[in-house]
Amino acid sequence: MVKKLRLKGCELYHHIYNRGNDRHPIFKNPSDYKRYLKYLKEYSEAYGIDIIAYALMEWHIHLFILDHRGTISEFMERLHGRYAIVFNKCYGRIGHVFGCRFKNSIVDADNYAIWLSRYIHRQAVEAGLVEKPEDYKWTSYQSYVSNVTKSLLKPEIVLSQFGNASDDSHIAYEEFVNCNDDGPINWREAEQGSRSIIGNRSYIEEVNTKLGMINVPESSIEKAISYVCFCLSVSIDELKCPKGRDQRILRHRAVVILSQEYSLGVRKIARALNMSPSTVSQVLSSTIG
Repeated sequence: MVKKLRLKGCELYHHIYNRGNDRHPIFKNPSDYKRYLKYLKEYSEAYGIDIIAYALMEWHIHLFILDHRGTISEFMERLHGRYAIVFNKCYGRIGHVFGCRFKNSIVDADNYAIWLSRYIHRQAVEAGLVEKPEDYKWTSYQSYVSNVTKSLLKPEIVLSQFGNASDDSHIAYEEFVNCNDDGPINWREAEQGSRSIIGNRSYIEEVNTKLGMINVPESSIEKAISYVCFCLSVSIDELKCPKGRDQRILRHRAVVILSQEYSLGVRKIARALNMSPSTVSQVLSSTIG
């Protein structure tokens, strides 16, 4: 299968998501959570990573980070590699602990940091494990709503958007997380890999330029297609005439990117990718659903 190109660079914010291999748990005991947090602190310091928010669930993990040096791949390889070795040793097992590659999206923190942190901190609530975010121990939420800050955490980028006074920002953030507004982004959809960059058009172009990628003006469908090919590591011929399931999946991802990140209509996407409008509509409907 063609692997999606990993987008990375200095001073970029990322939402990272990974699940246990074959849907097996990655945490079985409190000692596992503590060990993961220990390694998270150790390797974040070693690789110039700021941890803004996290949620450790039995079956999956979420991290919101600021990558100062463009070392996200090395950081995650060391973090999950070491954790997997010790986990297997502790439980007398062999094989992968984490499923496939971790997923990451570059995030416009100015506009979406608070919403991403809310999504992460509500993981246990949405899973039905607890009624309130503070009742689940293995997230960074407590550091946001109290004056006790964990040494590995850098919550300032989020809390600074809720006022200058420390106590006021904690209270305002707690109210925000417990409100009924889920915000402008469907994070569950985004974490499945259909969106490489979470942000408006100007932010996407800014990241493209920063990473030396193709700059895509709104009026240029051809360059939009080139950008999609770059992101998915696939040729335009493979998108237009996919062979096999893996290439069809990549074409579906391309449809979603062209619709969500470049606001192209169904007919324009259909013409560009040699698809029928009804097929494009089905792809977009299944993604939304």
